[in-house]
Amino acid sequence: MEKIDKPETVNDSVAQIIKYDKGVIIDSFGEVRGKIEGLRFSFDKKSKTRIYSNYNDDRLNGIEKGYFMNGVLSYITNFRNDTVVGETFYYYPSGQIKTYEFNTFTFGQLIYQRKYDLNGKTIKSIGRGLIHFNQEKDSIKIGNEFYGVFILAMPPKTKTYLMIADFTQDTIGVNHRIYEGGQERIYKEKFYKAGNIKKIIFWSIEDSLTKQVHKGHKVLDIYVKAK
Repeated sequence: MEKIDKPETVNDSVAQIIKYDKGVIIDSFGEVRGKIEGLRFSFDKKSKTRIYSNYNDDRLNGIEKGYFMNGVLSYITNFRNDTVVGETFYYYPSGQIKTYEFNTFTFGQLIYQRKYDLNGKTIKSIGRGLIHFNQEKDSIKIGNEFYGVFILAMPPKTKTYLMIADFTQDTIGVNHRIYEGGQERIYKEKFYKAGNIKKIIFWSIEDSLTKQVHKGHKVLDIYVKAK
């Protein structure tokens, strides 16, 4: 039997809600003017997972963590207005990584996923490792520096590579340049000829155990204006 305990409010607009099942807390959260606010603890009976979530104005915002009954982390994800965004990590009860996912920051679309076996070896990878490209301006003038940041998937037990090259009709990928770093990799370059400049972006994710590679590419258009 579920019991709801609603203590006396601090004032008419603030309350702490606690729900019990057989004497055990299964849900606890604060309310401000009838909307959930702050840290929430809940227990999922089906998966037997303890969940710690963050709310703002009745919406999930920020990090959410789930724990198995043995105290091992089950998953960690991030919400923005009830939508999962960025990286999510799922784990086996042993603590070994189970699944890595990346959802876009704008609409929460699942864009990359990698699944692992109990030994940490990749068994499946889908989507694209190049998540997004943020550029400072849509166009630049001759002699000015083009600036942008690539956002990459960084799954556990892998190495992520990024390479940028010139794109021509005759040859795809000349004058290669490798960009090293973490999830965000900065691209800077000056151009001295007006027109539409094409660059080809190669990305690859290598499994550290099997050395298998998941790769892809996309074309980047840069418009250079005459002074």
